[in-house]
Amino acid sequence: MLFTNLVALISITSGFAVANPVPVPVVNAIAGPELEARQIRGWQCGNTRHTLVSVENAMGDGIRLRRALRTIAQGNGVVWPHEYRNGSPNRPEVDPSPCARLNLYEFPILASGADYAGGNPGPDRVVFADSNRTPGAFEQCFLMTHTGATGNLFVKCRTFS
Repeated sequence: MLFTNLVALISITSGFAVANPVPVPVVNAIAGPELEARQIRGWQCGNTRHTLVSVENAMGDGIRLRRALRTIAQGNGVVWPHEYRNGSPNRPEVDPSPCARLNLYEFPILASGADYAGGNPGPDRVVFADSNRTPGAFEQCFLMTHTGATGNLFVKCRTFS
């Protein structure tokens, strides 16, 4: 009898929980009390800090050019944006970003915050990818830099708050 009542109570409670879900913020569901949500103010690439505005501008410029199938010439045969070679050994690890296993493109982000218009691209890049969720859309992925990397390789930039 006790077992039957317990099963009935669990069934009723389970049905109630499913019928009336309580939304739980993702940050609270994942983070423990020792972790706090933080506001990202920008990215640090070597000694250069890029603000959110300059990152958004560079990402937007690269994505607009890629969407229009247009490029900006660097002057030595290199054009921007161009594909960031997914299989190469210098590719920074992108998992678990939304860009893992997607076709990546790189575009310069200048230390001055100015829009890239050709010439020397500097060491820092924004990286974006073709979206696998929406045809014709792009994902903003990460920033990377030659600064601090060996040879012509890259390392990922860090966020700061």
